[in-house]
Amino acid sequence: MSVLDAAAKTDVLRQVQTFEAFTPDNDPYGEHDGAIDMPANGSSGRSTTTT
Repeated sequence: MSVLDAAAKTDVLRQVQTFEAFTPDNDPYGEHDGAIDMPANGSSGRSTTTT
């Protein structure tokens, strides 16, 4: 996330903190962790996050 500007960081954090759409399909163990897809230096990237 260090390559993101302040507005983008704020948006990513808000989306992670407010995500509530956990289901047995996307959270089978009830851990509420996961990954988000976001561009990294102009290419696609994947970042794992735990909330």
